[in-house]
Amino acid sequence: MALDACSPDVLELAVAEAEKHWGRRMTGVFHLSRVASHRHVGENTKESLDAVLAPKILGTAAVAELLIRRPDSFGVVFSSATALYGSYLMGAYAAASSIQEAYCWTLRANHGVDLRCWSWSMWDCDDSRERHYQMRDLAQAKGFDVLSPAQGLACIDAAFGHDQMDMYIGYCPIDAHQEVNARAFARREETLSEPAPCCTPHAQAAETSARIDTEAIVLHVLRTVLDLDEIDQDDSFIDLGGDSLTVLQTVHALETALNCTLTPDAVLFQSVRQLVTALRQKLEHPTSGE
Repeated sequence: MALDACSPDVLELAVAEAEKHWGRRMTGVFHLSRVASHRHVGENTKESLDAVLAPKILGTAAVAELLIRRPDSFGVVFSSATALYGSYLMGAYAAASSIQEAYCWTLRANHGVDLRCWSWSMWDCDDSRERHYQMRDLAQAKGFDVLSPAQGLACIDAAFGHDQMDMYIGYCPIDAHQEVNARAFARREETLSEPAPCCTPHAQAAETSARIDTEAIVLHVLRTVLDLDEIDQDDSFIDLGGDSLTVLQTVHALETALNCTLTPDAVLFQSVRQLVTALRQKLEHPTSGE
């Protein structure tokens, strides 16, 4: 059934018809509606922002209306891990996901609804492999696994085994990433009795999100902007073929990925290795050198 998921009245009518057809009240509802627009922040218009924000925010409100009328039912909202780590060319979607997370908490506090918010890492689906390869690299560099469909389904079972209402799914702290990868995705039946460690409460993920692999992010940005396959870390930005235009693109991408401020000189006149070291120090001591 195709319908406007942002309209409480339309959604209520659809659910009422389904309840009548099946002869029972709604047990639960999953909100998966989204619009993912690939634009630089400055390229967004009011219309493009509305298109991205509406499914996340108005759609969540419509789900909450269903739950208020059905206090014995549960709701699960699928948000995105971009709410935590941002995303190149998807700033509006990351913002919408962040608002959605906060909105779920507010709805629970104000209305007592059983509304969970699961913020997902990327799913590695056939229709997204080419389009999202750069974002996959960035997500993995920041500690998020890319989930196969089978892993994603197993994580749904695992998430229901947690008592936390808000979780990032697919998040593995960088310093334990290899160990977690080896055991995070048990067979689906095993996750029913032992929740997979890839389901991480929002608060815990936020505390450890600073443990990002700065080197991987810098190399990813340089390879993307300069269209390079291999990078010698002892080379400078200019040695790698960078110029006054690409340095601005690089600064913007690094600032977005690392949530910090940079000057073009900091990128131009250091080796890649020195740049990584300087960025790590800047992230560990954000007030120094400002």
